[in-house]
Amino acid sequence: MNAQAAPMAALLSPDRAKSQLKVMPKRKLGKTIRVVIADEVAIFRDSLGALLHTRPEFRVVGVAADTTSLLSMVRSRKPDVVVLDVAMDSMGGMEALREIGKSPAGPQVVVLSAPLGKAHTVRAIKLGARAVLLKDSQGDVLLDAIKKVRQGGFWMTEHSLTSLIDSATENPTGQPIFRNKYGLTRREGEIMTAVIDGYSNAEIAEKCRLSEQTVKHHLSRVFDKLGVHNRLEMALFAVRHKVCDDAN
Repeated sequence: MNAQAAPMAALLSPDRAKSQLKVMPKRKLGKTIRVVIADEVAIFRDSLGALLHTRPEFRVVGVAADTTSLLSMVRSRKPDVVVLDVAMDSMGGMEALREIGKSPAGPQVVVLSAPLGKAHTVRAIKLGARAVLLKDSQGDVLLDAIKKVRQGGFWMTEHSLTSLIDSATENPTGQPIFRNKYGLTRREGEIMTAVIDGYSNAEIAEKCRLSEQTVKHHLSRVFDKLGVHNRLEMALFAVRHKVCDDAN
């Protein structure tokens, strides 16, 4: 089994990590993705670094064992992507995520952690994480996620997406409530809420007594108004910007 296909947990061999780091050829600087790794566990930091070093498109520019070092590296080394365990420093990684997110020109963040509860998963997304992965994810999944977020996209596991959808659709009144600061019409808000809730276009058409083509038209207008390109991005935007809200 090669390094990129192996689960991350299987990479936690110190000997393996050291051997891979030793044979790493000198890189040519160019259009590489600059990565900072932040994790409390030394074996995991070394193993993740070894995995990234096997691919020429990545360059590890820093390795942090605590949030103070992480924030210093983000400022001084200007990474493109931070791979962060938000559980470090007794969940202090969340505050580091918040600080990183304050800068529009800052790096994208991939959260790589042990299983998080729904509240922590949604909080990480709201604070700016563009990917939330488990530490037992396949190595190639992590590499793909890093590439995706570097391009401005998102990468979510099924668990993370479920938590996100649950958060976006929680509403004790049972009525679709949404903030209108993005210029959405009531119908567009209803369709957006239905999509996030898992309904297909055909099901929404039947529910709202519209043609499927009309549903697609409304959905296209929602995408344009929110500046998103697909349903996942819309759900993420809705949570992070409180488009759907249970406020009066």
